[in-house]
Amino acid sequence: MRQVINIYPKKRRQKIERKQAMLSRTSELQDKLIDVLGLREDKNGLLG
Repeated sequence: MRQVINIYPKKRRQKIERKQAMLSRTSELQDKLIDVLGLREDKNGLLG
């Protein structure tokens, strides 16, 4: 699994640049492991 962060240029009057974190697709086994380890974004902001 890999995480990629997209960084977009600032728009007019915007003080900080926009960022978007994306994860690669996960298999069913990886999804189960993420759930078991409690790594979902809605719980602690680590993974999506």
